[in-house]
Amino acid sequence: MPRAAIDIGSNSILLTIVDGDRVLHDEARTAALGRGLGDRGLFSPDRMARATEVLSDYVEIAGSHGIGACAIEAVATSAARRAMNAETFFDRVRQRLGLRVRIISGGEEACLTWLGGQHELELPSGPILGVDLGGGSTELILGRARRLEQRISLEVGSVRLTEAYLEHDPDGRIHAETLPPMLEHIEGELERFSLDTRPWGIVGIGGTITTLVALRLGLQHFDATRVHGA
Repeated sequence: MPRAAIDIGSNSILLTIVDGDRVLHDEARTAALGRGLGDRGLFSPDRMARATEVLSDYVEIAGSHGIGACAIEAVATSAARRAMNAETFFDRVRQRLGLRVRIISGGEEACLTWLGGQHELELPSGPILGVDLGGGSTELILGRARRLEQRISLEVGSVRLTEAYLEHDPDGRIHAETLPPMLEHIEGELERFSLDTRPWGIVGIGGTITTLVALRLGLQHFDATRVHGA
């Protein structure tokens, strides 16, 4: 029986539809819901409109696989944890689309990241470090097989850091003097996490890492079959 999940992040919104172990649909669209949010701000009207548009399309796609809106498992992460109007926005989404969105904690996000990050990967039995670098937060998870040993969600994300620290010219060039305070913030966050065990390796998850892999492979168009497991 097909099942669907939606992940509403700070930058992108993802839809995955599976039937058992078979992936029927896997899609990511940029909505930038967390753009301009800061630490305790509000979702902007234009970003909420874009997110609603994406979610509406996703509900329609899920429906084509026989999955009703009420049966979709939809979660929201870092941006929703910070936005003061997140509950109001998702209540409007429920009323309009019939889609119930649950805002999850950083700890639960780390747990789900770890379980999803192992899909179709042949990993050793030893400890593995999972790293999910998102738009608003970064999750670090140490575990073996399906057993988690350490996990943390850090206030570090690509969109969040860019808006908070990186000033740039209209042509996109970054000013070098903006980098030291950003690096200081990142190092301060990383000091909150100390590994109890040296991992065998690292599994990278999320749009930043998959984009870097796509660049390394020289892909003109994203190809999940080549990026996943690279």
